[in-house]
Amino acid sequence: MNEHDQHRGAGTSPMPPGGSPSTPASGGTRDELKGRARESAEDVKGAAQQRVNSLFDNQKSAAAEQTHKVSQALHRMGDEFDQQQQTTFSRWANQLADQTDRVADQLRHQDLQRLMRSAGAYSRREPMLFMGGAIAAGFVVSRFLRSSSRHRHDATPAASSSRGAYQDTSPDAPGRTPGGVTHPGSQTPGL
Repeated sequence: MNEHDQHRGAGTSPMPPGGSPSTPASGGTRDELKGRARESAEDVKGAAQQRVNSLFDNQKSAAAEQTHKVSQALHRMGDEFDQQQQTTFSRWANQLADQTDRVADQLRHQDLQRLMRSAGAYSRREPMLFMGGAIAAGFVVSRFLRSSSRHRHDATPAASSSRGAYQDTSPDAPGRTPGGVTHPGSQTPGL
């Protein structure tokens, strides 16, 4: 076994041709290079984490703002149900709006790790809540849209006509002649 083989087994770098083993003055040892690589990796990791946190904060602010807008819409929906004397739906819409307000506040005031822990814990405690909440919200929204449509329809002056408030007034609409005259009950132009 020659001197070159002994150095390879000992974990040090082999002797360079015509010289002495590597020293810190001649470019550093393997451990120094590993240390520098580790520091560089930590720097890159830190920069990436800062970037992710910055992007998350921007998205979190936007989500909180949108959630607050949804809450306001739900409160308006509750008021609309109240005006139509539909107290049960009004109460549901307002409760949903209050919950949505709480979510918006949490989004504004919690960091990524706390939000993730909170969401995970809540989903483990109430696994069916998300599905139930989505169904209830869909029902409330569809009910609101249906009643708002009827409410607007009843409030328009055209509602007293035989064709309704949303009559198609284009000249080639069903029940109209090419000149624009409507024939009540007719489904085809000119009849």
